[in-house]
Amino acid sequence: MLRFLVNLTIFSIAFLSVAAGVREYAPSRLKVEWFEQRADDYEMVLLGSSHVFRQLDSEFIGAQLSNSQTPFDVFNFGVPGMRFAEIMYMANRILELDSPDLKFLVLELGDLRSDIEDENLFTERLVYWHDFFATSWVIKSLWQEDVTLTHKLDLGVDHLHHFAHWLGNIGRGPDVWAKLKGGARESFFTDAGELRPGLGVNGHGWRPLDLEANKKSYQKRRRDFLADLDGFRKSKKNLAGLKWTGQANPTLAQAIDDLERRAADKGVELIFMTLASFEKPKGWLDLQQSGHIKRWVKFNDPNKYPELYRAKNRWDYFHLNQQGSAKLSESFASQLKPMIEERL
Repeated sequence: MLRFLVNLTIFSIAFLSVAAGVREYAPSRLKVEWFEQRADDYEMVLLGSSHVFRQLDSEFIGAQLSNSQTPFDVFNFGVPGMRFAEIMYMANRILELDSPDLKFLVLELGDLRSDIEDENLFTERLVYWHDFFATSWVIKSLWQEDVTLTHKLDLGVDHLHHFAHWLGNIGRGPDVWAKLKGGARESFFTDAGELRPGLGVNGHGWRPLDLEANKKSYQKRRRDFLADLDGFRKSKKNLAGLKWTGQANPTLAQAIDDLERRAADKGVELIFMTLASFEKPKGWLDLQQSGHIKRWVKFNDPNKYPELYRAKNRWDYFHLNQQGSAKLSESFASQLKPMIEERL
């Protein structure tokens, strides 16, 4: 029995060591690879969903935060569909790079959602962020949700299955072999020699929706928005009357505290942001008032930021167009400048 336990221990250590090595070498999605090759160039990284990717001009923001003595470079790490658990994972991964100049991580605030859409099950996009850190917080959050025990167990098993895929690098062998043979999984450039769209304008990560105007799906979103301007104005009016309410979700608060500690150990400050959305989620203000969020910039107030809620500055209900993006980026830089100067 003792011999069996010793052999099992040796096997487990060897398996985990090899798996960790494969994860280290396995190629990541294109934007991750691009950033990791240039991580030492940036003082600030913006993390979030398409709201970040499409609306915050990182090159302009960096120029506004620079001065003649101190350049300040910003990378937009927005990725469509990125939820808060994935944002936390990526923030932790960026911190582990130990970039010498990184001083600020700016995170789009969100709830720890545990739901999984069927079409995303076991996709690379869903598996890659299910490490120990992110998976544990999602499952803790799931356990606090007001749903049946059966639902909790079923969804919890799904997340653990994704964690097992992450742990064992299941399905990543061909990608590792391709990288061993030829470097990055795919070129950063198109056949025409231009940067791939996902890397943003000039490689700084931001790409406004106006540049997608030739694609039918984006044209439809634009048409649908223009056809329902009355609904847009009604939503804006409702938002103006909303107030922040409710107590902070304790699991979300603990997760933010954990990430704050990890960032502080690396000499990095976290800043949270809420962009020009149409809601004020329950408990978020309490996160700040109870000390879990130290720095938070909020743009979801049509009275304070009316230009962000004008139809002419919108591409669709959820995103600004390039003109609106310029206004948001200017306001964003103005809000962050005192925080940056205080730190520097």
